[in-house]
Amino acid sequence: DTLVWFDGTFAHSGAEGPPDKKVLFSVLALITISMFVASWSGYVSFKLWSRARTNEPKANVEKELDLQGAQWKAAWLSEVEALAAPKELADPGNAISPPAPPSSIQAPCPPPAHRGTAW
Repeated sequence: DTLVWFDGTFAHSGAEGPPDKKVLFSVLALITISMFVASWSGYVSFKLWSRARTNEPKANVEKELDLQGAQWKAAWLSEVEALAAPKELADPGNAISPPAPPSSIQAPCPPPAHRGTAW
């Protein structure tokens, strides 16, 4: 048996011609492979173009956000520190007093009436 990569016919291996000749790729297989490669080449070329087109603006925006991020973080930390400071340290004349007891104690709500149905 002889294995041939391509013989230029539309026949599958051994369908036409001598039975000892085996074809690895037919014309239809090569057409299918070339259509697959052509369709993916469009996608790959678009991705390369879009990456080249957006790399510089994206880097500029990232630098700007890094600068703003540092300023925002400093402002946020100072705000949190101001909120976390105990009240008596901020105003020593104002002592923290315990909360007043409630004026009247209310009973909890009664459970809902079950009309003989099981849960």
